Amino acid sequence: MQELLCEWKLYQLVSLLALLRVHAENYVNVAGCLGQIHTALSVPQGQPIRQDLAISALGKLDGIRSQFEAVGLTTTVAQIDRINERWNQYHDYGVLLTQCQELLHRLEDELKNRFLLILPSGVQSRYSKPLAEWEECIGRFPQTIENIEEMNRCFALSCYAASVFHSLLIVEAGLIELGKYIGVTDPKVGWDGTCRTLENLCKQRTTYSGPIPFASLEQINQIVQSMKLAWRNKVNHEAGRLSVLDPHFTPSIAEEIILSTRSLMRRLATDIPK
Repeated sequence: MQELLCEWKLYQLVSLLALLRVHAENYVNVAGCLGQIHTALSVPQGQPIRQDLAISALGKLDGIRSQFEAVGLTTTVAQIDRINERWNQYHDYGVLLTQCQELLHRLEDELKNRFLLILPSGVQSRYSKPLAEWEECIGRFPQTIENIEEMNRCFALSCYAASVFHSLLIVEAGLIELGKYIGVTDPKVGWDGTCRTLENLCKQRTTYSGPIPFASLEQINQIVQSMKLAWRNKVNHEAGRLSVLDPHFTPSIAEEIILSTRSLMRRLATDIPK
């Protein structure tokens, strides 16, 4: 992995698993809680305050706290803790109202230093459920889980070259496993050695007696050769490993590569002995 990253000098990859997912409605909920407390406590003189509404809003606010803590809104979290601490000690509604107003200011100030992205609805599932429809592949090749997650999340965030990069590593994992069953002898395990052995076997069908049906090998070879043709001038599959030559991929090309990858891996999962 480190060698591949060093070769790909045009772009620096970062782990998208480190990105924090936040539900935007939580920010709206905070405003709603604070508005509820303000309504409960800001009543005309002589009328009783709505204690039930205030206490209910405090409970909701405390439930949202973990989301703010997860994304590092530390001063907002500190203010929520301060509100709860003061309330538990004194049950002072006047102080509660003042502190909630301060909480809104803290949240506004912290949000000014945060940049939030909204994913289009068509790719949200790729980010939130990156392993969906890859269960068959994962069951046979569990070592591909991380790259499947990264591939789909990169695609969701429009990082198409990075998405292709991870798809190549998924394919390589499958081909290395295939090589164990078709007699690959190349000391550099990977795409090149497996493809060369696979192609030779399909040309010399009368001498093959391996554990995978020959008809399956022919079909796998056709898929692999099609992928090599489609990726020509963009992906280097020589020297026993895969690397990206051209970092400029359109969404449609990246999508085609991902679909081709999934098709191949499903076939390998079905045909390679467990």
